[in-house]
Amino acid sequence: NQIDKIILNNDSLPWVDKIKHVGNILETNNSFIQNCQIKRGQFIGKVHSLNQEFCFTTSAVKAKLYDIFTLSFYGSSIWNLFDKEVERLYRSYNVAVRIAYKVNRTTRTFLFESLTGCYHPKTLLCSRFIKFHQTNQTSNKPTNNMLAKLYEKNMTTDYDNNLNKNTNI
Repeated sequence: NQIDKIILNNDSLPWVDKIKHVGNILETNNSFIQNCQIKRGQFIGKVHSLNQEFCFTTSAVKAKLYDIFTLSFYGSSIWNLFDKEVERLYRSYNVAVRIAYKVNRTTRTFLFESLTGCYHPKTLLCSRFIKFHQTNQTSNKPTNNMLAKLYEKNMTTDYDNNLNKNTNI
C-alpha cells in the first residue's frame, strides 16, 4: 500500500521502520522486540557491574541490589509480557540469581522469590501491567478509558494478551 507522505514545514518526513521515543524503541510492526533486547542488554550490563562492584557482599545483598537497580524496565507496559524475547529477559534474571547464590544451573526458578525475598521480574511486570490497566480504566481522561476498554476486548493486541494471561496465572 502506498501511504501518503507526511509534510512538515513543506518538507516531507521520511518513513522509518523504528524510532526512539521517550527511551523506548517503537517499531512499525508493534513487536517491541528490539526494545526488549536493549532492555535485556542493559539489565545484564547492570548485573555484571553490581557483581564486580559488590563481589564481597552476601547473596541476599546482591539480590536486593538487583531488585533496586536493575528491574525498572521502563516502557514494559507496552510489551507482550509472554513473548519469547521477554522470556529471555526472565531467564537472564534466573541466571543472575543462580550466579549470586552459587546454586546449580538446574535449580527450579519457582524457589527464587522465597530465596531472594524479592519478586521475580515476571511477577513484577505482570502486576505493573494490571496496575497500568486499572489506572487506564479509572483515569479521568476519557481517551485512556476508551482505549483501555477497546484494547481489553481486542484479542489481537498485546494489551489483551497480557490481560488474559495475567488472569490465568
